[in-house]
Amino acid sequence: MSFEETLEMDARDAAVNGELYYRGSKPRPNMSRSAMDADRNGGYVELGSFEDIAYHPRKERYLAVINLTYDAIISLYNVDSRELGVCRFYRLDDSARRAVDGFLRRMSRAPANIEVRLIGFQNGQDAPLHEIMDFVRARKLKLVEIDLFGPNVRHVSMDSMLGSDFDLLLEDRIYRPGELKNTTTLEQFERAVKK
Repeated sequence: MSFEETLEMDARDAAVNGELYYRGSKPRPNMSRSAMDADRNGGYVELGSFEDIAYHPRKERYLAVINLTYDAIISLYNVDSRELGVCRFYRLDDSARRAVDGFLRRMSRAPANIEVRLIGFQNGQDAPLHEIMDFVRARKLKLVEIDLFGPNVRHVSMDSMLGSDFDLLLEDRIYRPGELKNTTTLEQFERAVKK
């Protein structure tokens, strides 16, 4: 089941960015940061970058994004080859598009069954949803999970072996209610991005 048509219809509603918008097959399970970092088993994706890995038992297995607030990620997982690509962006600019398209071109050499996840943004943010949906539609991608808006900071890890994603527990414990509430304003975030 994919959710691109659902998001496209719901994005027409001006109030879609007013609360957490989640579409997926099940809630995201937890994973501790120490488990991911054990044996150098994971890498981190910074804002404005694209990282990709192919699963191998003796190499990195996870890609993680920490402190996801007003930015977002598009993750692409090739179920057939166990290749994972994660693009972290604030605006879906040309460099982000080129990185995703390059990953998709490499996948075209073999049958590609690609699952896409879209995660990020904050309540009240004027996110470029129509631009993102045009991008997804033009490439005939399947959105298997959408986790947009909401008031919290997100920490997420992606598994290149299974293709699933996890809420990353930075302190190796379940967060208390309200502990992940985002206290950074959009203006503060944009100033930090421009530095």
